[in-house]
Order: sequence, then structure tokens, then C-alpha cells
Amino acid sequence: METQQEMEIMARASTLLLPVLFKNVERLNTIDFLRTDQDPEEQMNLEAEGLKERPSNDAYSSTGTTQAIATLAGLAPAPFLEKLFRKLIRRLLEETQAQGDSREKLCTLLNLAQALVASKALDDSSVSLLYRTTKPMIRSDEHGSKVQKLSYKVLAEICRCHNSYIMGDKNLKELVDLLTGAAVTSQVSARTMRIKCIGILVNGFQHGRLSDLVCLLTRMMNDVFVVFS
Repeated sequence: METQQEMEIMARASTLLLPVLFKNVERLNTIDFLRTDQDPEEQMNLEAEGLKERPSNDAYSSTGTTQAIATLAGLAPAPFLEKLFRKLIRRLLEETQAQGDSREKLCTLLNLAQALVASKALDDSSVSLLYRTTKPMIRSDEHGSKVQKLSYKVLAEICRCHNSYIMGDKNLKELVDLLTGAAVTSQVSARTMRIKCIGILVNGFQHGRLSDLVCLLTRMMNDVFVVFS
């Protein structure tokens, strides 16, 4: 009984804390959550965009905040979480169609979306909506390499946390079509996340689906060599 009461308290607290944490991430307004062990290829891409210095402490604060969001979202009441998620999707769609430079806002919203996916609390309809929303940003580099990279990160999180959804016959074919079709437009900074998506797909195949795996490997042969190299 005590545990149940504690869960109810946490659920109520999440409805108060999550909006505050969302606003905090937006306030920090980080374009990307960079690592200290950044690879040379990524550093070269950053310098090409005029970002030669290490990120401020705000970047690391945002990472901790999104981790807190992922944890609290798993405790939030389903109706509240769905409302919060739908608002996030609406804002994502608005920013993709906005005039002017909306890259920073898109990156912030994509990081928030990734945190909600990481909570594993979204249902299949919400995952499907997010997938459809991020697809155009994966296919095109119209909004810049950072937006494309974060779109791939959201996709990788979907593959990791909602593997059963992704491995459905229809969804799997659509995802393979997306990844193979986006090879030409994928920026250097998005390459690692793209390969991560492929690796998750390859590892997600169950026994008895050998023909599907062979088909996937055939279509993505060049990328698969990178995964296992």
C-alpha cells in the first residue's frame, strides 16, 4: 500500500515537474549535446559550422534535464503524457514550416522528443506519429546537419525502445526504405546515428526471419560493412 501511495504521489508530481523541465531545456537552448570524446570527423563538421569551442556547462545541464524527463515521463499519467506529447509534435511541425532559421528550436524539440521515447511510456500510435514527423528531417538536410543528426538520434531511440513496433513487417519495410533512400542526403555528422539504427535493426531480427535479414543486408550492404568493421 505504501509503495502504491508513493507511485501516486510521483505521478502527481510528474504533472507539475515535466512542464518545468521542458521549459528549462528550452531556456538552455542548446543546439547539440556534445561529448568530450568527440571524434575528429564530428569536430571537423562543427568547425565548418563555426562552432570551434567546447559547449558551455548549460549543454551538460540540459543532458541531465532530459534524463530526468525520461524518468518522470515513465511515471506520468497516460492522458497527461499524451497531451504533452501532442503539444510537442505540434510545435515540431510548426517549426519545420516556419520562415527563417529555426534550427535551434528544432534541435531543442527533437531532444525533448528523444527523452519521451526513452521513457518507454509512449504507445504505438504516438511512436508512429513521431516517426512520421521526423522522416522529412531524415530524408533532407534542408534544416542543417545538426537537425538531421538529432532526427536520426530520435529514430535510433525508437528502434531501441520500441523494437517490437519497428520490427513489424510493414514498419520494417518502410524503415529500410527510409534508411536506404536517405543514404545520399545523410550528412557526415549524422553517419554514426544512421549506422546505429542499422545495427539495432540487424540485432533485432529473431530466429525464423532469415529471409528478411538477408534482404535487409543485401539492400544495406555498404552500411553493414561499417557496422561490423
